[in-house]
Amino acid sequence: MLFNKNLNLSNGAGKEFLSLIEKRNALIHYNATYEAFEFDNIKINGLTDIALFKSLSTDDAMQALETSKNFIEAWITLQDLEEKHIVAATQHWVGAYAM
Repeated sequence: MLFNKNLNLSNGAGKEFLSLIEKRNALIHYNATYEAFEFDNIKINGLTDIALFKSLSTDDAMQALETSKNFIEAWITLQDLEEKHIVAATQHWVGAYAM
């Protein structure tokens, strides 16, 4: 609760932000597995599946920034400010990130 108002986390910016948190937690709390690969007379031990990391792209990073900005803007909007003040306050919070 902020400004005596609740931000809906079940849709919109709130839901997107919770999804981003889940992705972040999967990356930060990654548990490596140690697998072995065998081919003919060659055996390699200690391999791990990095598909989660390999699947990341520049677009994922930009989407994370946009999702975070939208979430911050949603909180600021709860203050019932004029649109120009919402934009200015959001820019203040996100810093140099281009809006």
